[in-house]
Amino acid sequence: MPRLPHLDRAVVPEAKIVNYLLSFRHPGGRAKARFLETFGFRAQDWQVCAMP
Repeated sequence: MPRLPHLDRAVVPEAKIVNYLLSFRHPGGRAKARFLETFGFRAQDWQVCAMP
């Protein structure tokens, strides 16, 4: 599978991670939040998701 071009320069803002990806309230993000929680990811520790 091809890698994303310029992956080393990718930036995901804190708001996108906390208010969507790790949010149990967001209609589109809650399933992702439940899935990621099983691996220990939490909104309080959003910086872990932001690291490449």
